[in-house]
Amino acid sequence: MDLKATLHRVQELSAQDIASYFVAYHPQIADIPDPWAERVVSWLEEYVNRPGAKALRPLLVAVGAAMSQDISFDAAVQQPAVRQLMMAVELNHKRILMADDVADQDELRHGGPAMHIFIAQKLREFPQYADLSEEQVNHVARSYTEVAGIWLHAMVSDIMMNLEVSAEQRQQVSHIFLHLTYDMTATGWYTLLDQNFITLEDAREDTFLEGLRLVTGEYTFVSPLLLGATLGEKYAELKGPFTEYGRNAGVLFQITDDLIGLFGDPQETGKPVGNDLREGKKTLLVQYAAEKASATEKADLAALLRKEAISAAEVAWAQDLIRRTGAEERTRETAAQYLVRAEQGLNTVHKNELREMLLHIVQYVLHRSR
Repeated sequence: MDLKATLHRVQELSAQDIASYFVAYHPQIADIPDPWAERVVSWLEEYVNRPGAKALRPLLVAVGAAMSQDISFDAAVQQPAVRQLMMAVELNHKRILMADDVADQDELRHGGPAMHIFIAQKLREFPQYADLSEEQVNHVARSYTEVAGIWLHAMVSDIMMNLEVSAEQRQQVSHIFLHLTYDMTATGWYTLLDQNFITLEDAREDTFLEGLRLVTGEYTFVSPLLLGATLGEKYAELKGPFTEYGRNAGVLFQITDDLIGLFGDPQETGKPVGNDLREGKKTLLVQYAAEKASATEKADLAALLRKEAISAAEVAWAQDLIRRTGAEERTRETAAQYLVRAEQGLNTVHKNELREMLLHIVQYVLHRSR
């Protein structure tokens, strides 16, 4: 199976299903007289239907379902329950991105403004917000984004409650979704946010990696695979390998994301370089650089991470420091180690094209540029 072609196919299927869902959803709010219902749902519709999503999570749902049922990928994506789960994880991811962009103060997402920026632009079209300062409008927009996220979560819940599966499968799906997608993700998110506000001296590699496992490993890889696997008889057999593979693949994914964030091409990523520095994140790149930097360089790096605004020149200085200290190379080596661990997690899984697909995914993650 060609990974690029399969991802493209999943993108198209997800886009079709999400578009159809909103077509069916609009009549459900037709009896609400307040115009804000239709207004916000339309904004959400525009946001979630933007092209450019990687579609990795819905792909993993389908792979998990196919492997658990011993059927082909093509057969899996024809099943209504698989398509429902694919749509649920993709919409939930959009909801998480909305909150993530607010937390990280990112302004771009999938070729357009992040949701809180998009809503701020919309609010300026209404007379009641015309006299507010930019700071006030942005605050209101963040509040509207939080409420829109709640609404999107309700849509995800609606899809999950109407899954075309048995009651036992629905209960299992609910447990995975709530525990892995919410409990662990939220905990990891707090762990990583807390890293932003501790000193560079107190930052710990193991704590940071644990945060990555909880946020990206459980949420991006383990949860989608296990959600799909609940639809077949091999769930118990695949739970261990999927979990081991997914946790390590998730850490790999986030480490490469940090590398792209600092050294990627803005034309390709759609984001300015250095956002993690602006947020004061103690990434592996920063921690490794601090270990080898001189006392003066380490003090300057710590000061940079505490600044509210960082110039392009300061980002370039940090890039140079990270390269000179060997931190970039060491981070890439750490990423490669997690690739090996992810691959080893599948050692007990029967070799077939779906297992090969999972192996191709971690290779893609390691070498991706966006």
